[in-house]
Amino acid sequence: MTKSSVSNANPKRLPKLLQRLSLLLPAFFPFLLWLPQVTPKNIKMDVSAGLTSAIFALPQGLAFALIAGLPPEFGLYAAMVAPVVTALFGSSWHAVSGPTVATSIVIMSILSDTAAAVPQTPQFVSYALILTLIAGCMQLLLGVFRLGHLVDFISHTVILGFSCGAALLIITSQLKAFLGLSLPRQQNLLESLYQTYLHLDETNLSVLFISLTTLLVALLCKHFYKRLPYFLIAMIYGAVVSLLMTQFLYLQEPDMVGALPKGLPSIVVPEVTWFQARGLFASAIAIATLGLIQAVSISKTIATKTEQHIDANKEFIAQGLSNITCSLTSGFFSSCSFTRTGVNYSAGAVTPLSSIIASGFILLLLLFATNVTAYLPTASMSAIIMLIGWGLIDMAHIRKLIKTSRTETAVFVVTLLSTLFLSLEFAIYSGMFLSLLMYLQKTSTPKIIKLTVDKLDPYQRLIPLSAKRENPYPELSIIRIDGSIFFGSVNHIRTVLEKRGILRRKNILLICDGVNLVDISGVELLLLIKKSCKKSGGDLYLSGLTAEVRAYLLRSPYWKQLGGRKNIFNYQSEAVAHISQVSEEKETHQSKEKKPKCDKLAGIET
Repeated sequence: MTKSSVSNANPKRLPKLLQRLSLLLPAFFPFLLWLPQVTPKNIKMDVSAGLTSAIFALPQGLAFALIAGLPPEFGLYAAMVAPVVTALFGSSWHAVSGPTVATSIVIMSILSDTAAAVPQTPQFVSYALILTLIAGCMQLLLGVFRLGHLVDFISHTVILGFSCGAALLIITSQLKAFLGLSLPRQQNLLESLYQTYLHLDETNLSVLFISLTTLLVALLCKHFYKRLPYFLIAMIYGAVVSLLMTQFLYLQEPDMVGALPKGLPSIVVPEVTWFQARGLFASAIAIATLGLIQAVSISKTIATKTEQHIDANKEFIAQGLSNITCSLTSGFFSSCSFTRTGVNYSAGAVTPLSSIIASGFILLLLLFATNVTAYLPTASMSAIIMLIGWGLIDMAHIRKLIKTSRTETAVFVVTLLSTLFLSLEFAIYSGMFLSLLMYLQKTSTPKIIKLTVDKLDPYQRLIPLSAKRENPYPELSIIRIDGSIFFGSVNHIRTVLEKRGILRRKNILLICDGVNLVDISGVELLLLIKKSCKKSGGDLYLSGLTAEVRAYLLRSPYWKQLGGRKNIFNYQSEAVAHISQVSEEKETHQSKEKKPKCDKLAGIET
């Protein structure tokens, strides 16, 4: 090949290479998909949404850090770093990450059982960063290995029970600050309630006044002025009231949150020993799972409004990278925040740039306005945290659940009680186990319906067979199976068929358009049914096989054993017509065989 021919070939190959790169790069760098949407008009919308989101992030970041047992500035660091990483690497354009109330209470629960049991101490902070790092690495690996579908096996009922339990724990944990009591930290819910009850007479009335009025202001703003940042307004109110009470009424100054450290968070690589990693490994699995469930479910919820496709694997990777970055920048475990996501969308965000802009506003606060929390009473923060906790309880959904399903109500109650009275990571594991158990229960007990042909219908459609309806084909049982015929369900199917006396019938027609999976155990059951029919002088017929099941049978040697095209039909009407024709032919043949014998016997008698 000459040089000129090579040079002529390259321009043709180059567009194909660029086309492949344009398809490949967004898979690794999802932000390339939304960068073209960053126009002057959209930037204006994103700046407005980013500012609104940052205003909501300030009180939430402080509150969630205190719930987790960490210094308040850690909440702002996480609220600043996490949204940037997930905006760059996540698939959702509107979901906003940051500290969440559920994961914060889990961190407190996990670390309370370790050697670092005292909140806000250097050792406690170190363990929180290590936990965040390990959980982030787990999330990243799950995303890299494309295991995003795993969250589909955790039922919403479990999350509902866990959220409700976490809400009650959060509310009770704030009673001490809400009432102005000086009590040692308690290890469980009942002990905390009991100690609070014993010391009610020591309630600080001025602190209680600040708490109650802060709560009232937040509720009024939330109810009448929904677009306003009611958390921030309540915090400002609490600071003003506290200042007035100390300056003009000469009351004792209540405990304050204190000023935040000025400047950027320091980049520190957590020193992880094998002993620490081993001790936190099981807990990291629990919090990583909870974080992923929150991230994917919130992203999918907001996607129903934006009609955007959500890739669970990309969300896993984004959350993993986010938490790894947070652990290196003095943040703590983060996930998708439902409140900030809702605010971001409602404020008119167009691209993930709004999340990055919100982080920029928080950065400005950390650089130039760190004294804003110096005059914020902890009583006001406790009222806000209680309100956040109460927001986790979805009473409307709980009522629907109780009215609809006893099984799911039982799962909800078990998860709720596990959350309240056992360790939170155990509650998450028990919820995962119950979800898996529910899934196995549903898949291993497919619905089996006995049908018959409606003779009054001109199209001869199938209808459920009941005691009032007469079967026009006494020697034919028509059965519909809705579910998979696999190793986990074959015993159930066989037991039901035996109890209903279906296996004693000559001919059996299985309607299989509701069967999505058949494995070797399932085929062996079909062959067993066919053998039973053959003994009675009939046969087994299949109708309406899905493309996947048909392809599986065609690839295997079982197609011919089941009768092939003679016994497997596309439509149920064809199958019924064929079976009735075969039955009539057999009856005619049998009557012809009996007739000569009768004539011969008649001749002997004469």
